[in-house]
Order: sequence, then C-alpha cells, then structure tokens
Amino acid sequence: FLQQAKTLRRYGAAAVVMQPPTGEFMAKAQRYAQSYAGSDDAVGFLQFIVSYATIERDAVESAITVLTQSHAGSERIARVLPILQDRAVRNDATVVAGDRPAAEVVGELLADPDPKQRHLGLYLQQQAQVLALCDAVIAQNRDADALAQAYISRGAIRFKRIANLQQVGNDAEREAAVGDLKKVAEVTDDEELILAIPLDVQIEIGQPPSQGVHNLCMFVL
Repeated sequence: FLQQAKTLRRYGAAAVVMQPPTGEFMAKAQRYAQSYAGSDDAVGFLQFIVSYATIERDAVESAITVLTQSHAGSERIARVLPILQDRAVRNDATVVAGDRPAAEVVGELLADPDPKQRHLGLYLQQQAQVLALCDAVIAQNRDADALAQAYISRGAIRFKRIANLQQVGNDAEREAAVGDLKKVAEVTDDEELILAIPLDVQIEIGQPPSQGVHNLCMFVL
C-alpha cells in the first residue's frame, strides 16, 4: 500500500481509482483457491475474486470456470451467484444483433479495434459464462437456496441479454426468462428470495414489487 500512498500524493485519488491495488490480493486468493481445489473451502476464495476484482478480468473468468466445473453442486454457490449476476447485468450498452447468433456478434465485437466495442464483447462473453454457471447449478445442485438463486440469476441475466443484444425473434428467450422466475417457488418457500429479483425484472414481467414469490408465479402462469 506504500505505492498507493505515493500515487495518491502525486496524482490524486483519481489515479488510485484508475489503478486499484487489487492484483496482489487476487493472486493470493487464486493460490489459496488452488490449495483447496475440489473442496467447499475453495469457494470462499473464488467468491473473493469475483467480488473484488477490478481490472483482473482473467482472474474473474478463471474463477467462474472453476466454479462451473468443480463447485456447481455446492451449497455455498448461493452466495456467489448474486455477485456474478450483478456483474452480468451492469452494462446498458447495446448492439443490434438482428438474426445473427450471439456468438457471431460477440466474436465481431472482440475483434473490433474500438475499445468500447471490445469492452462490450468482453462483457457479453462473461455474461454467457455466468449463464453457463447457472445452467450447471440448476443441473447439479439440490440445495433449495442455491437452486432458487440460480433461477433468479439466470432469469435476470436473460432479460438483460435480450436488451443488450437486440436480436429479432427473442420471444422464446423472454419466455425462458419468465420460466426461470416461475421455478423459484417450486424449489423454495423462502419469501425473502423475491427481494433478490431485480426491480426492473419484476417490472419487465408486470409483477408489482414486494408481492412475494408465490404471487409472482401465479401472475406468470
């Protein structure tokens, strides 16, 4: 942190924001996660990475991959999914995909020399990676809270991806997103989980806020 203090004195707070001192902590968290590989204890260190990484995109992508491959069945994944959901819905940028497959559009964005376009491509790429994690959790996990959170996160991200990509004929994807939210009440009776559904998603499906999981499902049935 001595270097951070020197940077702050010389260039001001903006410089520290532009170059946050998180790299060393990400490296330590990765080492700890590797030392506990395959055990639930690793999930906490992977959660740290996805929570606090700023410019360490590779560390986040690696953490999501490990979570998908090794920890999708863990109860602890329920704590990680809301964090990844936030990462996957935070960008309001759009691209008119039309009738082209998402993978093709993302590939073009990643190859674009414009930094803004490439940033959007990286965001959409990571968005798809989080969706794959949700798929794995739903397929492998039997914990009610983890399953409910996976359905909430997948539904919210699907709605956001519809807005980001602007593909034609996305009715099926919209129905799938609503279907995810319908599933919540089938796997848990915890009314507080409705608070995990973003307000804009509730509005998207026409659900008045704070009605509860079961009322939500009755509406979309």
